[in-house]
Amino acid sequence: GYSRYIDVESFVDFHMLNEFTKNPDGLRLSTYMHLPRSGKLTMGPIWDFDRTLGPDDDARAASPNGRSSVYNFSWWGRLFRVPDFNQEYTDRWQRWRESVMTQDNLFAIIDSMADELEEAQERNFDRWNLVSENGGWRREIQQLKSWVERRLEWFDSEFPDRPVPSIMPGIVAPGTEVGFSADGAEIFITTDGSDPRMTGGSVSRSARQLLPDERVVIGEGVIVTARTRVEERRGMAWSGPTRGVYLVEDIPRVLISEIMYHPADPIGEGPWIESDFEFIELRSMESESVTLLGASFRDGIELDIPTLLLEPRQPILFVGNREAFLQRYPEAAPWVVGEFEGTLSNRGETILLEDAHGRVIARVDYEDRGDWDQLADGDGYSLELLAGAKVQSAPSSWKASDRLGGSPGRVDRSPIVLSHWSVADGMFRFEVTGLTPGVIEVQRSSDITAGKWEIVTTFEVSEGDAQKFFSQPVAHGAWLYRVRYR
Repeated sequence: GYSRYIDVESFVDFHMLNEFTKNPDGLRLSTYMHLPRSGKLTMGPIWDFDRTLGPDDDARAASPNGRSSVYNFSWWGRLFRVPDFNQEYTDRWQRWRESVMTQDNLFAIIDSMADELEEAQERNFDRWNLVSENGGWRREIQQLKSWVERRLEWFDSEFPDRPVPSIMPGIVAPGTEVGFSADGAEIFITTDGSDPRMTGGSVSRSARQLLPDERVVIGEGVIVTARTRVEERRGMAWSGPTRGVYLVEDIPRVLISEIMYHPADPIGEGPWIESDFEFIELRSMESESVTLLGASFRDGIELDIPTLLLEPRQPILFVGNREAFLQRYPEAAPWVVGEFEGTLSNRGETILLEDAHGRVIARVDYEDRGDWDQLADGDGYSLELLAGAKVQSAPSSWKASDRLGGSPGRVDRSPIVLSHWSVADGMFRFEVTGLTPGVIEVQRSSDITAGKWEIVTTFEVSEGDAQKFFSQPVAHGAWLYRVRYR
C-alpha cells in the first residue's frame, strides 16, 4: 500500500498545516517534497503562506470556517479515502492540540513575531499606508488571533471528541474507579497498552465497550487506552486515543546493573563506530515479576518503554545500535528489548530511569575519574554493579567487569569483593562488600597443588547486608586462605 512509499506523518502534517491556515496554493502549487537517503517520499519544506489566515486580498482564506478549496486536490482526495490515513490525521490533530496547536502556544508565537516587528512596523506603514494610523497595527494582530481562535474551534468540530477520564492518570489507591465521558458516543477501552481500533477501523479483540456509567477498576498498575466511535455519513469514525498510566504499587526495585559507556573500538566488525556498542543492563530485584508501565530513560540517553515485564532477577538490555551489538554479543540477543537515542558520555553523566509520572526508579551518576574504576573507560570493560550495593551512584558500588567486553545478560559475575584484609596478632581479618543473601565460607589449604581446601568457618548473609567484617584465628604453619560465596 501507499505507506510503503510515503512518510505518512509528514504527509498528514503538511496537509494539516496548509489546511489549518486555509492556504489556497499550498496543496496544489506551492508544494515541495524530498526523498531522504534510504527513506520514503517526505513532504516539505513548507512555503508560500501570504494568502492565508484571513487575508484582505483573497476571499478563499477569509473565513475561518469550512474546508479550503484544495482540501481534496489530486492525490489528497485518494489518500482521504483510506481509513487509516484519515485516522492518522485525526490522531495527530488531537495530539498536536495538547502541545504546539494549543491556542496559548499559537498566540505566543504571534506575540513574539509582533514584538520583533514592533519598532519597524511604524516606518513600514509610513512608507506604505496599508493600515490606519489609529491602532491599525494592533487591530490587525487582534484580527489574526480572532481568526486563529475560530479556526481551532472549527477544526476541532471535524473530529469525534476523545473520551475524558473522570480521574486523570497518576498514582491512585487500589480499587480506584475511573469513568469516561464522551457525550453519548460509544467508548471502547483496552487495559493492556494496545489500541482499541485495529488497522482498517474494526474493533480490536483486546478491546471492550464501556457501558454508560461503567467504571474501570484499577487493581494494579495498568495502561488504559480509550477511543470514542461515532456513526457518520461516510461510515464509522474513531476519535484519537486517550491514553494514561495508572500506578498503584510502590516504585519497583529495578537496578541499573551494568553500563558499557566507552566500548572498545571496532576491529573488523563492519561499518560501526565505538558508540554503537554501548549498552545498559537492568535487573529486577523483586521476588515476584514486576511491570514497568510508561517508564522512560531521561538525561544522557532517551528511550520510552511503554510496557515491560521483568521476572525476578531477570536481566534486560538497552543498546545503542541493535545490529552492531548483536554482532559483538550474539548470545545476548534474548535480553535486548530496545534501542536508546543518544550516546553515553565517555566523561561521565547521569542515567535516569523514571516511571510514567516522574518518580525515579533508578539513577546512576557515573564518571571516568576519581574513585570510579577507570578500566571501564575505553579499555573494553564495562562497569558492573556489585551485588547488594545500596547506593547506585557510589563509586564503591561498581567495578570494571572481569570479562573483556562486559557480561551483558549473564549472571556469572563475582558477587563479592574482598577488601581491607590483614593478618596480625594471630588473626586473619577481612571485609567483604557486594552481598546478597547466602553463605560465605572461609577456607584454608596447606598445599594448593593438591587442590585440598578445608572449611574453617561459614557466615550467614541476610537480606539487607551491604558489607560485613570478619576475623578468624590463624593456625600455626604456612597456610593459604580464601573466601568463597555460595
